[in-house]
Amino acid sequence: MSNLSEQIAQLSPEKRELLLRQLQQRRQQTKEQPRLIERQSRAANIFPLSFAQQRLWFLDQLEPNSSAYNMPAALKLSGQLNIRALRQSLLEIIRRHESLRTVFSTLNEQPVQIILPKLLIAIPVIDLRALSSAQRQKEVRWLAAQAAEVPFDLVNGPLLRVAVLKLANF
Repeated sequence: MSNLSEQIAQLSPEKRELLLRQLQQRRQQTKEQPRLIERQSRAANIFPLSFAQQRLWFLDQLEPNSSAYNMPAALKLSGQLNIRALRQSLLEIIRRHESLRTVFSTLNEQPVQIILPKLLIAIPVIDLRALSSAQRQKEVRWLAAQAAEVPFDLVNGPLLRVAVLKLANF
């Protein structure tokens, strides 16, 4: 029998009743004692790699300095941009999210992730306002392509890069 319903139907009434009682007891126990996920100690800030991190680490070992797994993204903003507020916002996001402060290392010949207590990133501002509109667009594409080709240093980090291209006066 491959169908569970058919197997249950073939049980004697006594066995079915016993099965129902056991299932009800399990449901009651589950309701009374929710399973909690224990918080890991953050004292050492060193943890095993997730499967995705293992794959990334392995590929980095196989082909160092590769940009194959870079995920470039660009946002076009209009209006005035407060660079100082942008920097503070990004630093706060990095402070709150361990994954943005994570780097990779090897401990006892095993890859591990290390969560840095603090991470500062530079936000260069590249002023392209002096260029003509056509030159500006060409330069934006070239700079984006160049940035996407720069590999990340998984050991030292950061594993995030940000730049601001200033295209117009506002």
